[in-house]
Amino acid sequence: MAIDGRKHPLWTTRRKPGGGVTRRWSEAETQTIRRMCAAGKGDQQVAKVLGRTTNAVKLKRRKLGVAPVRHQLSAWNAARISKLLGASCSKSVAWWMDAGWLSFHNGMYVGLNRVRIVTPKNLMAFLRNSKHWHLWDVERVTDPKLQRWAAELRRGPAGRFVTTGPVAMRFNVQKKTVTQWIAKGWLPARRGRGNWRIREKDLDGFVIPIERERVNAHPRRWMPAELRQLADCVTVATSWAEVSSLMGRSRQACQTRWLIIGGEATGFVAKRAALMAALKEMAL
Repeated sequence: MAIDGRKHPLWTTRRKPGGGVTRRWSEAETQTIRRMCAAGKGDQQVAKVLGRTTNAVKLKRRKLGVAPVRHQLSAWNAARISKLLGASCSKSVAWWMDAGWLSFHNGMYVGLNRVRIVTPKNLMAFLRNSKHWHLWDVERVTDPKLQRWAAELRRGPAGRFVTTGPVAMRFNVQKKTVTQWIAKGWLPARRGRGNWRIREKDLDGFVIPIERERVNAHPRRWMPAELRQLADCVTVATSWAEVSSLMGRSRQACQTRWLIIGGEATGFVAKRAALMAALKEMAL
């Protein structure tokens, strides 16, 4: 007589090798594992609460993809740090590591790539360094406790950074104008996440370049002493370039002024007496 294996008593109930019946995991137990592991509880503590063995909790936790407590407290990869600080992606954190700003050590291989591990000590050292504050924003930090600590650390104008957009709105100019100020060295700024970051402290005493006083600039009006000097230079010099060098003005300015006061348009053989008479008439 044939026996159907699917209806045999040994197939209807799952049994352990030792003879005990295997307990199926309920949804409540699964949520308990997730909650207690997130709170920093170990496998032994979870097993004690659920009334299961430590090995059973360990296997179930691996199936759920929940990291053990020692990894949660000591292993910080680029993906987790980017999520913690609210960065655009893990590539930004990898850039910090490549630049030497964020210290790390190599972990195990995942496929062909090796995971970079950052300890909490190295991460806190990176956050405390004021040279790296333009790379991350306090408002984007996802952890409430870390966000409060970072806000206290970066309190004041020295710890706040803005992009070129708010600076352009503040001074009523275009964003490309602010970029030109940065390129010419007039406005201190740092590069971070593809955008320029300007410290609010540097904006307090900043004056728009067009509103600054001109240093060593020549007056726009020609003085009588300069007109006499121009006459002497034209008499002695051999070219307008030489006159421009002696007068400290542009060639076009010297030539235009010379024609205005009645000088000859061609050559430098001007009559000094006629020029002096013209100057006297202008003075009268």
